[in-house]
Amino acid sequence: MSVEEDRELMVLVLRLNILLMKLNKYIINEIKADITLEEVLEYKSHLTLATIYSALAYYYNQEFLDAEFAPARSHSRSTCSRVFKR
Repeated sequence: MSVEEDRELMVLVLRLNILLMKLNKYIINEIKADITLEEVLEYKSHLTLATIYSALAYYYNQEFLDAEFAPARSHSRSTCSRVFKR
């Protein structure tokens, strides 16, 4: 694979990731607005139930990880701020 082909592939992967993030955000916002999964499927017929569940799993996994590591992050930030204090 040439350097140009590598670059094109990286751009495509980045675009796909952006689209997936937007899709996840859309689905989560719909669910938070008390719209049922069936209604989401009605409005966005190109989605599958598996896609919706994947977005929900990603969201709740992120939420769990954020809660799990928040104390460690705040501790490391306070430690860094003490170390690099002028």
